Amino acid sequence: MAQTDGTRESAITHWITAAAALAVIVAIRFFLPIPWIFDMNDPEFMPLILLVPLAAVFGLYHAVLGLRWTLRARRFGVASLEITGEVGALGRPLHGRVRTARPLQPEGDYELRLRCIETHQMRSVGESARTHSRDYVVWEQAVTVPAAGIDSSKGIPFSFTLPKQVRAPQPERDPNAIQFDYAVAVPFAKKIWTNRPASGTSWLLVVTAPMPGTDFKAAFTVPVQQP
Repeated sequence: MAQTDGTRESAITHWITAAAALAVIVAIRFFLPIPWIFDMNDPEFMPLILLVPLAAVFGLYHAVLGLRWTLRARRFGVASLEITGEVGALGRPLHGRVRTARPLQPEGDYELRLRCIETHQMRSVGESARTHSRDYVVWEQAVTVPAAGIDSSKGIPFSFTLPKQVRAPQPERDPNAIQFDYAVAVPFAKKIWTNRPASGTSWLLVVTAPMPGTDFKAAFTVPVQQP
């Protein structure tokens, strides 16, 4: 089975986000009766105007990312992922290869990083409680493939051994106890403690290689059977 990478989709997502930030700035500037005053000591100062610089920084950040992904799409084309055999299963090896649209000549080796990402639905506390989702990396493994002697257009081979479980199962919740939700992640440790199961689990394979100018990068959703 084969699938293409999400390079173009990533570029579009970042450009749409940048456009949304610009729309917020335009709305505040031209459609809302807010004076263009940033002096907090001025009697006519309105805190909502502070959204303008925040939206500008946010939009610029996503515009830069959109430009980078656009350059990658134009330079490297669409890469594809091929899984050898059936879809992956926990506790078993995962083999395959990544094919690029044209042969690459990287300045270093290829790095392939496989991540398991859990999505958790969390509910904020208070009268205005609302549900939001957060993604956590709960398992990660990286392999390096030497670039020497590999024609990337014919495939960059990889092999991972999937874990039997990505983290310990959560205990059964006592229906008579006070119910509240929590999810705590340790930065850089790739671990999460939570008292409720994930609402979704996905596996992401990210392939990178150092190149002159824009580095090569491609991301794929990997089919892995869940228990």
